[in-house]
Amino acid sequence: MILIAIGGNDVFKLTPSWKWEMSLEHCVSLTQEKRKHPFIIFSTFRAVGHFPAIPHPLKLVYGLWANLLQDSMNRILNSDLEAYLLIEDFSKSRDFFLEDGVHPSPLAYRLWAEALARQSIKLLQTENVSSA
Repeated sequence: MILIAIGGNDVFKLTPSWKWEMSLEHCVSLTQEKRKHPFIIFSTFRAVGHFPAIPHPLKLVYGLWANLLQDSMNRILNSDLEAYLLIEDFSKSRDFFLEDGVHPSPLAYRLWAEALARQSIKLLQTENVSSA
């Protein structure tokens, strides 16, 4: 099982969606070359538009760009790729950020890990049922 959390820097760099999609496809392809049928789970974007350290109106710009790239990720992962997306709406509360106002706090990491674990277990159980 491979868990991938990417994209924050792509939001801040305003990476074009076409380039982002090519990178995602390449990432999955490389991962699948190394292992036969790995479970690949991508995490959704963090709430970039809600980072406490980012001033307005940049919050709006980055929030919209994160949504654009998230939509691209959804489209790519819903295609023929054997990869999954963690569907989880993480809190945007200040408690979920470190003092820098950008990086997740220990509480956020714990909840994020628990959400990834729950989805991983579901995928493994589904795979065991379908291969039985």
